[in-house]
Amino acid sequence: MVVTGAFADKKAGTGKTVHLTATLSGGVSGASGTTPDPADNYIISDQSQTTATASISRRKVTISGIIVDPKEFDGTTDVTLNYDNAVIDGMVENDDLSFTVDGKLDKPDAGSGQRVTLTNHQLTGGDAENYELSPDGNQTSADILVKPRDVLVTPDEISSAVGAPLQALTFTVSGLVDASDKDSLKVKLSTAADNQKPGKYAITGTQGQGANPNYKVRFNKDVSYTVYASEGLSPQVVASAYSGVYDQKAHGISIKVTDNGVDLVKNGVAAVYYADKALTASNCRSAGSTAAPAYTNAGAYPVYYCVIFSGEYASASAVTGCQSVTIEKAPQKAPKAPRLKARKLESLTVEAQKGLEYSIDGKTWQPGGSFKGLRRNRQYKIYARVPESENYKASPRSQPLAVKTKALSSKLQLDRGMKNVQRGNQLDICWGKVDDATGYQVYVQYCGLKYNKKPDFVTDQQEVTSVTLTSVNHAALKLNRCFRVKVVAMRGNKPLCTSIGVHAMGRARKGFANPVGIELNKDAFTLSKKKKKATLRAKVMLNRKGRQISDEHTTEFRYATSDNTVATINRNGVITRKGGGECFVFVYARSGFARMIRVTVK
Repeated sequence: MVVTGAFADKKAGTGKTVHLTATLSGGVSGASGTTPDPADNYIISDQSQTTATASISRRKVTISGIIVDPKEFDGTTDVTLNYDNAVIDGMVENDDLSFTVDGKLDKPDAGSGQRVTLTNHQLTGGDAENYELSPDGNQTSADILVKPRDVLVTPDEISSAVGAPLQALTFTVSGLVDASDKDSLKVKLSTAADNQKPGKYAITGTQGQGANPNYKVRFNKDVSYTVYASEGLSPQVVASAYSGVYDQKAHGISIKVTDNGVDLVKNGVAAVYYADKALTASNCRSAGSTAAPAYTNAGAYPVYYCVIFSGEYASASAVTGCQSVTIEKAPQKAPKAPRLKARKLESLTVEAQKGLEYSIDGKTWQPGGSFKGLRRNRQYKIYARVPESENYKASPRSQPLAVKTKALSSKLQLDRGMKNVQRGNQLDICWGKVDDATGYQVYVQYCGLKYNKKPDFVTDQQEVTSVTLTSVNHAALKLNRCFRVKVVAMRGNKPLCTSIGVHAMGRARKGFANPVGIELNKDAFTLSKKKKKATLRAKVMLNRKGRQISDEHTTEFRYATSDNTVATINRNGVITRKGGGECFVFVYARSGFARMIRVTVK
């Protein structure tokens, strides 16, 4: 006696039920031949034990192949992980399994080959419960290129009178991550200004030894040092503007007017006017304002100014110029990976969070979490990010949610391509490709007779979906008989699913015709709470004049649905609403030739 067993499903677990099947066997082979099989003399009258319990342990896998996208120094340890070439070693082919990992720089400094530590490895996906991470062998680190951050050094506009000592050169820096990093740039400014000769003199800049390697410094060469003529008075004007990242505070420009340390504005002998367009000594009072403008939101704001003098300084020339207030948009942190809400044949939906946008390719973004018009049984990666706003940059994209769209069931895939066509002295048989199949077995017989145990055609190629046969039961086709065909999709040496039976009358049988297509009253239906039902009306197209075979062979039309939780269809073609979503309804003629329509349920 031989006892075989099979689990009810492939999921890992303990104490799982195993269904047992017992069969009798016997017989001995010897020199004189094979003795009769004693098992032929017995039957199993009562199989008292039909089940047992056993366990399926979780399969151990390891994660590798994660890389880190380059970034510019931003003072943080945040990174963006790239899973495009990531591998889950040990995963069973076609299982729905993905993962998430957290990554942080060991230190935030610029440089090549900076180490990123990978932690919190988590398995996700529909088959995650059947796997666990191996304690060893998982990728725990990666390298990244952190590029130095570009910053702009702008010397402050400074002027002094002929004969007065040259003023110290000062500057502002835009683009710093932290304002306190200014001194670490080791900036040195110089000018060829001659305090005995009026004119404008270029200001140049260099960096000293030990400059902060996290920044790449550029110098603004459009600012000069002005030496102006004066009769014993030396008013000096120093202008500077804020340049930094949005911080919810108001910022503007600063104008200091002094003479030997004395504040001339405070003493009432100098006045500063501001405007958003160029000012002169003649129009500054009418076109400008003494109230210095201030800005809070991100942007670049040019501020024009004009300094005029009075009293003992009335002979001094007005000083005009422009400073730009630059407020960069602030960065935002990447959100967590999206969470799956619904998975359909041609759509995926994630839980949409307020204030986030989503993308299925990492390039095109949308406010909602629903993606439609996708391909069936296809792997996709969905990302989330915080969108760009008036004062904030768009955040880096999140780690991806890797998820597959649903596939049609293996039987629907097989039935969709079923065709039985009798042409000339042969049968042309077609069937649909099945994603999980490794081959097919084709059985052909005359109607009214049982199929032979041995298939008429066998292939171990998943891509082969048709065959032409010229014989049945080892003899030429009897063209006045009706033929029936079934196809079995195989996975290895086990049946995966069996097709519907398709029938065709031989061409020599007069008065009969075979279907070669189906006409439908509609190509799609939409159902709702108000309209819960609809009728699919079908009409066959025949290859010639004549009548079809009778219902004793099979009914004129057969129907199926891809998701009976969305909609069902009965033998009369009546579609009934069951729940929201989309599904497909199939109708088959006697000889196959399926038609598929979309049903949307609101």
